[in-house]
Amino acid sequence: MQDIRKIGAASMVGTTLEYYDFAVYNSLAAIVFNRIFFPSFDPLSGTILAFSTFAVGYLARPAGGIVLDGWETGTGADWS
Repeated sequence: MQDIRKIGAASMVGTTLEYYDFAVYNSLAAIVFNRIFFPSFDPLSGTILAFSTFAVGYLARPAGGIVLDGWETGTGADWS
């Protein structure tokens, strides 16, 4: 029972940190990143580009999980 509590607590901490990271990035993308990384574009286009980098990373996570799961399965890792 104690192992389940440790797993639950670790999962909760990891998820909280991940969503905090997303919130900070979204705030900075809306306020600052368009001027820093895309100064040659108008403000609206720079903001859209800043949010699109976030979207690419967000969509790449499941693809990376699928690829790495297939690679891990091919290496013969045993979970039993």
